[in-house]
Amino acid sequence: MRSLIKELEKSGQLHRVDREVDPRFELAAVTRASQQRDDSAVRFSKVGGTDFQVVTNLYGSRSRLCDLIGADSGEFCRRWNELLDSYEARSGAEGRVIDRPADLVTGKLSDLPLITYHGLDAGPYFTSGIFLARDPDGGTPNLSFHRCMYVNDKELRVRLGSSHDLAGYQSRAEARDEPLEAAILIGVAPSLFMAAATSLPPEGDEMALAAEIDGRVQDAYLAKSIDLAIPACAEIVIEGRFYRVSGGPRRHSVNLWGTTCRKKIITYLRSTKCIGGKVRYFIVCCAGHQRT
Repeated sequence: MRSLIKELEKSGQLHRVDREVDPRFELAAVTRASQQRDDSAVRFSKVGGTDFQVVTNLYGSRSRLCDLIGADSGEFCRRWNELLDSYEARSGAEGRVIDRPADLVTGKLSDLPLITYHGLDAGPYFTSGIFLARDPDGGTPNLSFHRCMYVNDKELRVRLGSSHDLAGYQSRAEARDEPLEAAILIGVAPSLFMAAATSLPPEGDEMALAAEIDGRVQDAYLAKSIDLAIPACAEIVIEGRFYRVSGGPRRHSVNLWGTTCRKKIITYLRSTKCIGGKVRYFIVCCAGHQRT
């Protein structure tokens, strides 16, 4: 992701906002205003309540998407179909396993940018987090997007629709009375981001699709608290496990607990009723990010 940001800055496709912006509505409003002018990404150097910078609209350009997958202008669909036809040959391929990064910084969820996007949002959301999990029955890794609402440093809320692979993984794990291990990845390589946004068949392997886009399998390191290999490119990682919560409506009671990698975060997920899907409890021990 950092390489992409540098390339966009060098080519004049990145706007910088150096004054402090309010993460409640203002950051989203500035992004929307910028999108109405052009399709450049926006980098916010100072965001209220956090030391982190924020970049938005990285993938809001047809020409950038073509560049990321090696497609000629206007040929995204043709190139994408080629990748979908060929990625399965990489399924199950394992990349180099490296040592866990030594520059992990500890902290809490509220250290991260807590952005509220819309007036009817119940709170701040992590919208670019990618869940990494493995099918309890087959071991196939899955990458998928699920918005996480921040409640406090001990609670996130995640809605999983019944058609989502991750919901199926969790249900099968719960049927065995086992937790489902998962990790939230923030700030990943573009190939992983695009693979996670793709609807593949249940047996599909998003990690293999990302490898086909890149031409190589991503390096990874072993997670600190769960049995998953974490892509080394991820800037922020939150590890955890989904647990069924005792004493509540079964269909609304799943918790996730875990630890992470580059900045440690303690968080717990409590759930409420949600029409059209289950709200999952995501209980996290810690998270990590690169010192820089």
